[in-house]
Order: sequence, then structure tokens, then C-alpha cells
Amino acid sequence: MEIRLNKFLQENLGISRRNADDLIRQGKVIVDGKLARPGQKIDPRKNKVICEGKPVHPRRRKKLYYVFHKPTGYICSRRGFKTIYDVIPKKLQHLDYVGRLDVNTSGVLLLTDDGEFAQKIMRSRISRLYRVELNEALSDDAAAVLRDGPFLDGRRVDIGAIEIDGRNVLVELFEGRYRAVRRMFAALGYEVKTLVRIRFGPVELGELPESQLRPLTGAELKELRRQTENSPA
Repeated sequence: MEIRLNKFLQENLGISRRNADDLIRQGKVIVDGKLARPGQKIDPRKNKVICEGKPVHPRRRKKLYYVFHKPTGYICSRRGFKTIYDVIPKKLQHLDYVGRLDVNTSGVLLLTDDGEFAQKIMRSRISRLYRVELNEALSDDAAAVLRDGPFLDGRRVDIGAIEIDGRNVLVELFEGRYRAVRRMFAALGYEVKTLVRIRFGPVELGELPESQLRPLTGAELKELRRQTENSPA
């Protein structure tokens, strides 16, 4: 199976993808006797990779699964100003995030180096629970529309459980559509003041401090796999 060369270097040298790209651009990486190219893909089982004069061999290691309390003010990206990788410990910066939270949203963000499982999660319709603070109390009419499932982009948002306490709303979604929570409240005439994802599938934010992360428990990982496998596409 082919993967990007920068990802291969990241996983097997313990460096960031940005550093891997820099090494490639600087001509310090050779694949099968030829200088590597930016964006190049390789098959780790077939291609011989040399970095700074030393062979790079694929590591066989246990996959990692973490929950990260993404802080507000940081973007889910490997490039740009104030990214989550400015906060994540260096030894875990090879992990990829599962889905995105926008710059002004905090809460549960899953991190893993298991790309196949990450794709399964993103294709699934498992529960995401958000805590929302609005600029004013939600009206009964708006609450009725919300419970029925508002439309975005010409199709209905898949809404689950809802709890309303004036300006504060707990809302469950079964999809990760772009800025869905903010957009559906905007369509109802409200501004989202704060937005926190407090649960993703079985993984809860709990008391995890902002900007901190922890490994998923065995029970969480098992239940996440079960929910992902049983989720309709």
C-alpha cells in the first residue's frame, strides 16, 4: 500500500511532517537511489528510503489513540498560525486528528496514527454531543424547528437528543458537516457565543483540562470500534 513519503518519515523517524517535507526539499532523502520529490508516494514494502545517509525502515509498533481537549484559538491543521500542533507534545505530533473543530470551538478531538480506523470513524454516523451558549434564550418556535431537524445545504441535519435551558443548549448530531452547529443556529437567527464538543461517540471530555490529552481507555476504544462498525454509512 502506497503512502506519502513525508508521512512515512514522520512515522518512522519521530519527526513532524513539516520537518519531513523540509528534509525532502533539501535533498536529504533518497528513494531507490534517486532524490525524493515533494509529495512523492512510496510503498514501504518495496521502496528503499535513505534519509541523511541512513536507511529508514518501517517500524512495527502499536497504534496510538488519544483524546485531546482542543482549546479555542487554534486551528486543526499542520500549517498556519496557532495550530493544534503548537500545543500537542512533540512526541505525539505524528498523530493525525479525526475530523475538525473550527478555530473558535473547543472540546473533544480524537488523535490517532491508525489512518484506516480514522477513515471509518469519519464515514460513520456516530453521536457527537455539543454544549452551546447562544446570544439569547432560544424561543419555543426555534426549539421546535431545531427538534425537527433544520435544513442546511438542501438537506436536513440529523439531530438527536436536545436539552434547552434558556441560552444554553445541549444538542446531539450524527454527522460532522462543516460548521453545522453554528450554521444551523445562525439560520434560526441566533449567534453561538461558545461551542464545546463534550462527547464524540463514547469518548467524553469529562474533566480533561484544556490543551491536555490522554490515551483512550481500552473500554473506550472497544466501544468506539463497536459503534463505528454498527453505524449506518
